[in-house]
Amino acid sequence: MRQSDDCSSQVGLIGAGRWGGNLVRVLHSLGVLGMVADTDPGARADLRARYPELKLGEDPQAVIGNDALRAVVVATPAPTHYEIAKRALLAGKDVFVEKPLALSSADAHELTSLAETKRAVLMAGHLLLYQPAIQWVKEYLASGALGELYTLHQERLKLGRVRSVENVLWSFGVHDLAVMLYLLGEAPGQVRATGQRVLQGGIEDNVHLDLWFSRGARAHLHVSWLWPEQRRRLTIVGAKGMLVYDELEATVTLHRKTVGADLRERDEGSEVLFRATGDALEAECLHFLSCVRTRRSPLSDGRSAVEVLRVIEAAQAAMSQEGVPARRPLVHASAYVDEGAEVGPGTKVWHFSHVMAGARIGRDCTLGQNVFVASGAVIGDNVRIQNNCSVYEGVVLEDDTFCGPSVVFTNVKRPRTPYPRDRATGFDRTLVKRGATLGANSTIVCGVTIGDWAFVAAGALVTRDVPPYSLVLGVPDNKVAGWVCECGAALAVAGGGATCPQCGRRYQASKAGLSPRNDHHVTKPRPGKDE
Repeated sequence: MRQSDDCSSQVGLIGAGRWGGNLVRVLHSLGVLGMVADTDPGARADLRARYPELKLGEDPQAVIGNDALRAVVVATPAPTHYEIAKRALLAGKDVFVEKPLALSSADAHELTSLAETKRAVLMAGHLLLYQPAIQWVKEYLASGALGELYTLHQERLKLGRVRSVENVLWSFGVHDLAVMLYLLGEAPGQVRATGQRVLQGGIEDNVHLDLWFSRGARAHLHVSWLWPEQRRRLTIVGAKGMLVYDELEATVTLHRKTVGADLRERDEGSEVLFRATGDALEAECLHFLSCVRTRRSPLSDGRSAVEVLRVIEAAQAAMSQEGVPARRPLVHASAYVDEGAEVGPGTKVWHFSHVMAGARIGRDCTLGQNVFVASGAVIGDNVRIQNNCSVYEGVVLEDDTFCGPSVVFTNVKRPRTPYPRDRATGFDRTLVKRGATLGANSTIVCGVTIGDWAFVAAGALVTRDVPPYSLVLGVPDNKVAGWVCECGAALAVAGGGATCPQCGRRYQASKAGLSPRNDHHVTKPRPGKDE
């Protein structure tokens, strides 16, 4: 038995099934496994035969309530992850949850906020991030050796194991999406997906997922459990070459192949640059133990897991629209939508507006009079942009955001006319997260992030990040002046939380701002003059 550098017998494991058995093996070999709980008598009997000295239990509470255990690893079926992880966090444990962290981004967000409140380590089991090859690829891309990134293409294909509850994207795609977001360093601005249901009525067996990113890269993921051969591969196409990571072969190959400005192909051969060795699961467990000891945030922390789940939920929503008759966007006769711009169904582009080629606008948006959307700008679904706004390259408006009349965005902090920035790499990224409201005549200086459902008052000058659900106002400090519910009502924060007086939503407070609780009761809005 190899002893970990961390103290022994500090970890309890809940769930010793198919994947849990692998965790038993690794944690036991590291000398840190203090107890295992599993409701299956057969699993416990098998563990007793292989590890006679190991303390066993039936109920998860036997692990959660064991004061001798510092941390808990959860490897139960996915629908139970949220409940068990929450109980463990409330008990003061550090928690490692096998993928997915939860079955909704809202539940995962709640777990993340709870962990931050408790100052606990929360880690999601995104195993592929701990493959040495992925870490090598991350450093290689950061060095600029591949140049500007054009496309990432991932495949995870084989015959089985078919699930009867979650579809193949939930079962296979979590690891690959975690890698995509990690390598690109951002969440996608737009998600599209198509799926095919062959074996069961309501569960996709074959899924194609397309993602658009604000810095210009695009990504594609193909997952299937109805495929004749096993394939796990990541292909990255850049300006200076192409990189292929074959997970089964554990190799990273550089293909020195490009197409020049003259459209001539250049092929200077290929070379294996990296061969992976070691056990990724052991590396993942050691990383968790190190985070428990040092109190640093894991590579696959709760916040990164939330972003992965949001992509899956967006893909699920896109697949649910398959077969629904498409609605065309409405473009006023005086407006210009350049060829190559993407405008989603149900979106309205009104008088004298201009959408440039390369801009991406989602479904059911409204662009008022004299709105300009630059190439490279990304606008999500159900976004409202009032008159006289310009959304420049580098600006990302997530779903449900609102821009009042004459909101001003910038994308260069120190503009000089003789030294123009004419490429996306010269622009600073501005992110306005879901549901945020920007009041009339507010100015958003580039490089900031406006948090979920935040409210920027009319005329405010925003020069730094705005916390979720906060109300900011003034020039130039834009200090937090209060808190605002998702429905728009003012919140009074007391006792570490707040309850909306209008809709009943509940929130908990942390250093990062407010975050929604999952146990609130929401009152349905009554029709009024604004509806």
